[in-house]
This record gives sequence, C-alpha cells and structure tokens, in this order.
Amino acid sequence: MKAEQQRTRLLLWIAGLGATLLVLGVAAIALMWEDRPEKETKPRPMVINIGGMISDAPNPGELVWNIEDRPALLSEYTQVIRTAAEDDEISELLIHIEGIGMGWAGLQELRDALLDFTDSGKTCMAYGDAMTNREYFLATACPEIYVPPAGLVFVNGLASSVTYYADALEKVGVTANFAHVGDFKSAVEPYERTGPSEEAQEATNAMLDSLYGELVNAISTGRGYSIETTERIINDPPMTPEQALDEGLIDGLLFYDEAIEDRAGKKRKYFRRYLKDIRERQLEADQYVAIIHADGAIVSGDGGADILGGRFVGDITTAEWLESARKDDDVKAVVLRVNSPGGSGLASDNIWRAVELLREEKPVVVSMGDYAASGGYYIAMGADMIFAGPSTLTGSIGVFGGKLNFAGAFDKMGVSMHHYKRGELADLFSTTQDFTDIGRARYEQFLESFYGLFLQRVAVARELDESAVHEVAQGRVWTGRQAHKLGLVDGIGGMNDAIRAAAALAKMDGDYGIVRLPITKTFWDSLVDDLATTAVKPQPDLGALIALVPGGEETIRNVRAVSRALEPTGVAAMLDYTIDIR
Repeated sequence: MKAEQQRTRLLLWIAGLGATLLVLGVAAIALMWEDRPEKETKPRPMVINIGGMISDAPNPGELVWNIEDRPALLSEYTQVIRTAAEDDEISELLIHIEGIGMGWAGLQELRDALLDFTDSGKTCMAYGDAMTNREYFLATACPEIYVPPAGLVFVNGLASSVTYYADALEKVGVTANFAHVGDFKSAVEPYERTGPSEEAQEATNAMLDSLYGELVNAISTGRGYSIETTERIINDPPMTPEQALDEGLIDGLLFYDEAIEDRAGKKRKYFRRYLKDIRERQLEADQYVAIIHADGAIVSGDGGADILGGRFVGDITTAEWLESARKDDDVKAVVLRVNSPGGSGLASDNIWRAVELLREEKPVVVSMGDYAASGGYYIAMGADMIFAGPSTLTGSIGVFGGKLNFAGAFDKMGVSMHHYKRGELADLFSTTQDFTDIGRARYEQFLESFYGLFLQRVAVARELDESAVHEVAQGRVWTGRQAHKLGLVDGIGGMNDAIRAAAALAKMDGDYGIVRLPITKTFWDSLVDDLATTAVKPQPDLGALIALVPGGEETIRNVRAVSRALEPTGVAAMLDYTIDIR
C-alpha cells in the first residue's frame, strides 16, 4: 500500500514538472515570436473595373442572396479608392474603363477620388478599349492612359438633346393643358411645343458652357495642355489610336493582358473582397452617419420602382426613413443624398418638413448627385449644409401644373363620354376636357401661391431676400458651380465631403460607420414579404401602347413621371425635361 502511494506521488510530481516545463516553453516561444521582426508585406496593385451604369442609390427592387453581395454604389467606389490611398499594402490602381453610362456629376466624384489617390503619392493607370468623352474625362485623373492597338480615343465635345412630344401626343389624340410660373420653367414645353423657347435655349446654352468648361479643364490639367490646345484637339479630334498617341492623349498602345494582367500579377488586391472588408468594418462601429437616398421623381405616397424602370421618391417612405434615423441613438448625423429632378410640390413640402424635424435633433447635410433640381432642390432647404458637384444640375426654382386631355385618344378608339356636373369648376381636372378660361385663371393663381411658398423656403434657408431668390429662380437650371457662386449651395463637393461635414457638425470623435437607406432586401426577406401579401396587383401590358406612341418607352416613362408628380394637388416642382448630354 505504501509503495503504491509513493508511486502515485512520483507520477504526480513528474506530471507537475512536465506541465511546468510546457508552460515555460510556450512562454519562451511567445517571447521569441514577439521579438521577431514583422515580415514586411510587399504593396500590391488593385484592379478596378468601372463601366456601365453605376448606381447612386440602392435599388429597392433588387434581390441578392447575401446583403454584402449587392452591387457597389458610386459612393462605395470612391470610398474604396480613398481607403486604398492610405493603405500601405496597395501600391497602385489599375483602372479598366468600359462604356460608362452614368451622369457627369457622379463621374466627377469618381475622378476626384482618383485625384486624391494620386495626391497621396501613389499612381494609377487607366485602360479602355474605347474612350469617348465620359471615359476619357475619367481617365485623365491617372498619369498613364493606354488603349489597345485597334482601340478608339474620340473626344469631340458635348452635345445636348431634348425630346419634344407635341406631335406624338397629337397623333394619338392627346392635348396638353399646362401652365407654369417662371420665365425659364420650360418643363411643359416638350408636351406643348416642337422646339425650345428662347428662354429655354438661353438656359441650356449657359448650362452646356459650364459643363464643357469642366471637360476642357479636366483634359488640360490631366495631360498638361493649354486650354487652347485642348479646344483644338476637341474641334479636330484624332481618329486613330496612333494619332491620339502622337497628340499625347494617351501614353501607349497595349493589349489588355499587357496593360492589366501582366502589371497586376497574381497577388493583386481584389476590389470586391476589399469592399466587403470595408462593409464589415463599418458594421462594427459604435456610431454612424446615416445616408438616406432620395433617388428619382418625387411623388406622394410610397416610393420605389415601376415596371418601366423609373424610380420614385415617395414622401411617406422617405419620411419614415428620416424618422427612423432620428430615433436611432447610434445614428449621430444624416446625409441626404438627392439625385432627383423633382416632382410633386406637395410631396416635396412634406419631405422638407421631415428633414426640418430631423435637423432639430441631429445634423443633416445634403449631397447632390447628377440632379437636385426643382423639388429636388426644395427638399434640400431643410438641411444644415448643401454640397453640389460642379456638374450637378440644380436650381430650377419654379412650378408647373396641368393635365393631359385624352378625349381625342378615346375618340380614336370609338369611346365617347358625356359629362354631368354641379359647380362651375367641378370638371377642372377632367382628363377628357380642356381648361376653360375661368378654370385656367384660377389654376394659375394656385400655382403662383405655391411658387411664393417655394421662394419663401429658399429665402429662409439661404438667408436671402425673396426678391433676390426670384432673380435666380423662375425655373432656371444651374450647374453646381454656378449655383455655388449664386449662393444656392454651400460648397462644391461629393458624398465624401458631405459625410465628413455631417460628422464634424455632430462632433463625432473617433471612428464611425456608414448605414444606408433604403436597405437592399435579401432574396429570403423578399420571399417572406411576398408570402405575407394577400393580394397580387395585376401588372398592365404596356407593349401595345409602347408600340403605338412615337418615342416608345421613353415617352411613356416621362409622361408617367409627370402624371405621378401632379398627384394629388396638380402642382409639380420638377426639372424641365430629361436632359441628355453626351
């Protein structure tokens, strides 16, 4: 018995000694590892593909399996680029540019981010098969530009087109009954005329001059040309890659594998993975700046997208997002990103009120995208600060309203109607009768009243006399740079500038995250919502109508946007027309 106890004690002693030696060994290894110099990570290039229509806002109708797999937004592209500028593991950016379809203001935000990257001491290279105005404008932010031997560099200036529907509406038996306030409020012209008025021509030419100046300055500074040399090249553009190389527009002729693949190598940084890491880090923050997107025509009720792809900013939906940000204690400031041509006057005023209520508790900064005009400008008046891009189309402080008379269209289909009424103006908004002289006069009084309210909102927000506002209002569209000179916005900048300003106003110390509204739904979220819906709304077949109307889908989409903007009060604060600048 005693021998067994001695053996047990011996085994315990040996086990204890072994455990002690193990602990000491692990500690020694740990100390040696700490003293070991860290292995330096060799900086690597990152390849970024930029092309197509990069969305400014989350698509409310978009479905993704995983929320982190949603397509990158414009502001996320710029965030990746600026984060990469401060990342010691990234040596340079290789930008592959393909057919860009986004607007000039958004494009300028991307270009500014690339300029910030090169200002950090790093370099970037731009490559594209075909570079026209938009692609080349972006490429000039990089010190090196390449195209393939059979590629294209064609920079030939800007052209703007406006679509007029008067003849198209006449062919289908529709007559326009519109009125407007403001000499430059030509929103109704496409529906009543076959060409622009003198006021519309004056405003459009001034706007085009400003945008053209941005293009010329970008090329001049990017390639080291004088203004005169740049304008000479634009007016007599090279037609072959060799001529573009001789003019100094590009730095060489390379195939994709030579320009991108060989230079990036196998150990490159990947854009999607890098973006995913940024998104994950932002979710770990203790405080946030909320970005609320107002993207599309402003309407009463719920927002979203329609079957023709048009986006709408609903006053009820937007007010709910603003209220959610106001009640969230983790949200310290809000950036309202406006990318809207305007819309319903009533809905614009309702959103303005929701912004005002939010601003009473938290800082609100507006960032303007490609458009922030008329009603889009109106809703910005409730914010603490407003930033616009140099090429943003804004202002258009004016209103219009009216109706379309479909009596002729019904007659062509063999449909006749007979009206009964009690009250002289009971049929004022009838869609099968024109305005009477008395009805038009009373309706114009209503529009004048709302215009006065618009001037008041701007005068209070911008600390100007209403008479001074009227001088720059009257429905005239301004670029962001012009608006800044007129005192209509506080600064020239993009989303990044607005976020930093909002954080500063909220006195946010340390790191902060970004949350965006509307939130993109996953496939499973949408499935649950669909299963919870008890009724399915029938979707109309617009194929026959699109085929019938000259201008097709674009005409129907624009008429649809105007019709929704006029609901329910019959007054719209909306950009003059769809402006196409190429």
